[in-house]
Amino acid sequence: NMAKYDKNSIGNSRDLNAGIVNVFPNPGSDEFTIQLKENYFINSLTLFSQQGVVVFEKNNCNDELIHFNSKMITPGIYIFRIQISDGSIYFKKIIKL
Repeated sequence: NMAKYDKNSIGNSRDLNAGIVNVFPNPGSDEFTIQLKENYFINSLTLFSQQGVVVFEKNNCNDELIHFNSKMITPGIYIFRIQISDGSIYFKKIIKL
């Protein structure tokens, strides 16, 4: 599995992976949406704090779209680890306001 990460994936900028994995709004406060391109599905979704602590984990998702309620996490920078149906792993940095 090839891990793909783009340090410029904050804000509304389009990164190299935006065609397959899109996370919005970013920055956000109450909810983040993780959306995949057609014919791709999210296998697992993990949210890490900057310290590497797992804050949220969902396996066997099999969804093109997930609405993540972020009200329970404190403001700061987090990383989503998104494994998709073709086995690829994407990392998306988010800012929780």
